[in-house]
Amino acid sequence: MKYLDSINLIALNTMLNKVDCGDSILSGTLESYSCKVAGSDKKLYKSLDKELEMQYSSSLDHHQHGSSSHLHPKNSSSNNSMSPHSYDSHGGHSSSHSHGQMSQSPFGPLTNSTSRKTMIHLISTLNACFIDYDFSNSKPEQFRKEPNLSMVMNSINTILGNIMPNYQTEVQEKLWIAIDSEIELQKSDVYSFIPESGDPFTEDGVIWSFNYFFYNKVLKRITFFSCRLLNKALQISKDNNLDMDDDDEDLFEYDEYQSEATTSMEF
Repeated sequence: MKYLDSINLIALNTMLNKVDCGDSILSGTLESYSCKVAGSDKKLYKSLDKELEMQYSSSLDHHQHGSSSHLHPKNSSSNNSMSPHSYDSHGGHSSSHSHGQMSQSPFGPLTNSTSRKTMIHLISTLNACFIDYDFSNSKPEQFRKEPNLSMVMNSINTILGNIMPNYQTEVQEKLWIAIDSEIELQKSDVYSFIPESGDPFTEDGVIWSFNYFFYNKVLKRITFFSCRLLNKALQISKDNNLDMDDDDEDLFEYDEYQSEATTSMEF
């Protein structure tokens, strides 16, 4: 994924990042990426594509084999009332419906290369945005395709409006104009990410987060909008610890320099 410079998004990032919200701090990220696969992304793409294809193709084959071994020839020919979407006696979906679930995802069937490509683009975007984390093991069920753009916009406006006093007057309109100019919202698919563990959205001090991908297949571009509300006291403590670590590292490097200088003078 290639990061795309955007003056409008950079200005909004400044407005949305490290916003003091009383007992908490808002940390926002708004970035655009090209979906062109190149360099190290190409290696990741091939690896994930192969892994997903093998996983879901083998799951589908196994399910089909298991289903066929339980079919009785007389029942299958005489019972014509069972549709592909019929239910079993316990209220669950029939084997035909389960068959579809084996390969279905928010992106479509993962036995399809186009569906896998979409999922890999979203994973690559997360990796590019949060370079200290690896999202390569994210599962399809951690993503959701949002059915309604207006509902997503209203949800974001409500959440940010509740914690930023100036959001409606100074940020909201600029935000959606900038995103629309980047991605053409009405022509984009919207996906959200549901965090589990081991990522920046579930670590200590995160009160809540949201993560949305606006994906325009024609433009081959993704605009990613993520916000986390952080516990201020814990965040300040973390920042102080990072500063101390940096000071220790600088002191260590200075001591090494002094030692090397003393040694060279002795010779």
